[in-house]
Amino acid sequence: MKNSILLITLFAFVVTGCYKSKIAEDTPDCVIERIKEIRKNDCALEGTSVREYLFQNKTVYAVHSVSCFMENPTTIYDIECGYLGYFAMNSWDAISRDDFLSATFIRVIWEK
Repeated sequence: MKNSILLITLFAFVVTGCYKSKIAEDTPDCVIERIKEIRKNDCALEGTSVREYLFQNKTVYAVHSVSCFMENPTTIYDIECGYLGYFAMNSWDAISRDDFLSATFIRVIWEK
């Protein structure tokens, strides 16, 4: 009986622990590289994501990471991973909150 429980537990860890969420097709290489960096971080927690938006008639990517220590700012990049700004709680840099609230959500590129 103990062996059965041990095997079931081990199987559950393997199935859930080895799952890597897929990256959406047609994702720019530089965004894929950012996702790979996030995946390497042992402290990246559930809720970490990369989402695609249409912002001021341009495709942008919002990288939101949640780590062991805190919720990090959401960083906005253009299609070539050029930094556009960030936002966190009530703090904004380069992009105004009101402007980004008008962005149109397109899809989830990746999430943990």
